This record gives sequence, structure tokens and C-alpha cells, in this order.
Amino acid sequence: MRTLTVKLYGSDDFGYLSDMINIAGIIYNTALTIIEDHYTETGKLLDKYELQKQLRGLRNVDENRHWRYV
Repeated sequence: MRTLTVKLYGSDDFGYLSDMINIAGIIYNTALTIIEDHYTETGKLLDKYELQKQLRGLRNVDENRHWRYV
């Protein structure tokens, strides 16, 4: 078996990538919270399309405008 060692060096673009990763994490955690809340209220899993609709609605809120860049 071979292994590959890679070193990553920061650049000006790394800040942008870091921001995108952080925003994606926030969106993922929000989706998990929506799913968990729905399950505790109804005892059923949330449909994928309903989750997308709710996230789309949250994306349009002023405080979540940065979600559009992901």
C-alpha cells in the first residue's frame, strides 16, 4: 500500500474557501436541527423536498444572505 503526503499552503484564495466551508457547516447544522425538531413534534421523518423548501425559505432571510454563495 502506498501513502501520499500533501502539504497545503495558505494563499489569498484560502480565506474564501474557509468561508465557504464554514457556511456549508452552518447550513448542515441548521438542516439537522430542522429534521430533529420535526421528528420530535410528529414522530415522522421529514421529506427531502420539504427540507429543501424550508432551507430555501431560510436562505431568503436577511441574516442568512451569505448562504447563497455556497
